Amino acid sequence: MSWIPGGSLWAWFKPAHAPGDVIVRIPDELRPLLDGHLTMRQVLAALELSPVEIQFWSLQGVVLDPQGGQNPLLDQLLPAPAPWVDSSITIRPLPPGMPPTGGMPGMANAQPPSNLKAVPMTAAAESLLSAMDADWNAILLMETQLTQLRKQLNTAQGRLQAMNRDFTPEERQAADSNDVKNWQDARRFLRDAAGHTSRYIREHDVGVTSAAGQRSRFEDLYKTYLVPRRAFEGMASVQHELEAYRKQVQAFLAKMQTALSNAGTNGEQRAQQVLNRVAAKMRRSRN
Repeated sequence: MSWIPGGSLWAWFKPAHAPGDVIVRIPDELRPLLDGHLTMRQVLAALELSPVEIQFWSLQGVVLDPQGGQNPLLDQLLPAPAPWVDSSITIRPLPPGMPPTGGMPGMANAQPPSNLKAVPMTAAAESLLSAMDADWNAILLMETQLTQLRKQLNTAQGRLQAMNRDFTPEERQAADSNDVKNWQDARRFLRDAAGHTSRYIREHDVGVTSAAGQRSRFEDLYKTYLVPRRAFEGMASVQHELEAYRKQVQAFLAKMQTALSNAGTNGEQRAQQVLNRVAAKMRRSRN
């Protein structure tokens, strides 16, 4: 249990399901006092951890890089959790013996692109530059799709929230007990779908593919070395990092597509089927 101004946070160090992590939870009775007044930097201070001593933290499904303690999200107020989203904060400290870096896994030895040492161009270097160029262009294409999906998820979320309502008096009168049960189930699916859309909208805005994540570093790399075709030290390592980042973006794109599909199938369609059945009974009752 860790103390902060206004109360205490519950913290599980090395839980059985995640022995390398720390799980933090805000007790329900303290939420009215702490929500809107607590930052991630304060949480880390309560745990006696420095931002440079952690690899990342995860909040409401979004994984965030401390960026050596420079990430501005460390000082932003923690958002109030939605009722259907796990409010736990997962923190991954650096392994014992690893020097403080604050980077994401696989990024511990990364240098800013502007500090990379130039080397003579070779056939191998040109091949690596071509591979990185292809990865970056693929990322740009997926970013266009992500932006469109973000808009579609936002629209879907509005529809899901609008459909999640009580029966009107006329609907209650026409509905039988089975309709009421089906509508309760449909509303649960609506809430779940809305929670997933909210999660991926937030992850798109502040996750690893945003300016708060790794994107800015790779964009700087592209402009500084790939466009003018300049070779630099450690190209093979950086190429692997960029390839891994492309796969991250690709996986996130698939998750957003799945969330959008589920919002329509498990959320809207399921709810609309129940409403259509009740509406048919209402029409028969009027006639």
